[in-house]
Amino acid sequence: MKLRDYLQMKFNGELIWPHLNLMKSVDKALVATEEIEQSILKKVSLRKTVEYYTHLDIEVEYKGQIYSTSFLWDDQKLLISLYKFLKENIGNSIKDIGNLEFAS
Repeated sequence: MKLRDYLQMKFNGELIWPHLNLMKSVDKALVATEEIEQSILKKVSLRKTVEYYTHLDIEVEYKGQIYSTSFLWDDQKLLISLYKFLKENIGNSIKDIGNLEFAS
């Protein structure tokens, strides 16, 4: 199943990919789907609290500017799988990543 389809199913049809709420440090957001899909994944970090993983920090580049977001979810298995998947696809566009096959 494509990543975009998997995440929409997992999150009950909410628009998750590519709508990642990407923000620049000066509060400028990427909101147009075309902008988000054209952005390039630059960095992904798996973060945790004291006991368990809680979210991913994601950075993308669009027209020379860096935008970032956090992807929060309480399912550690999903976060770890998504982290590994995204880490393998650094340098690819958000659109291309969303169209790749993903299995958690």
